[in-house]
Amino acid sequence: MSENPNNKKCKVLLNRNIYSLISIKKAAYKFGDKYYIEIDEESQDEIAITFEVKNANVSFFNIGEEFYNEVLDQELRELVSEETKDIRNILLAQAFSATSLIDQEGDDANYRLDPKKIASFDA
Repeated sequence: MSENPNNKKCKVLLNRNIYSLISIKKAAYKFGDKYYIEIDEESQDEIAITFEVKNANVSFFNIGEEFYNEVLDQELRELVSEETKDIRNILLAQAFSATSLIDQEGDDANYRLDPKKIASFDA
């Protein structure tokens, strides 16, 4: 991380082999209320994120550490989202379906007859 005290800019470098560009952009968006943010390619392996304060009262204290943590958080969110997308898609499809996608028989059953034996208290 490098800071230029004259023009209130701070640059953070991230390895693009470790962090995805989408995670970097999502993390940068969270800092958009206090900083102008520029994302640029520093080298083949590095992404440069330059922060410039919007308000003179804002400092760069811990900006690098906070940004690294936010990028890691966003990267893990992307990973969890990818790992759970099939379950999420089934739940969404079921939620917006007029009939059951999983239990067609249960949709047509008479609840008074208790076809699933939900009310049985067999010990």
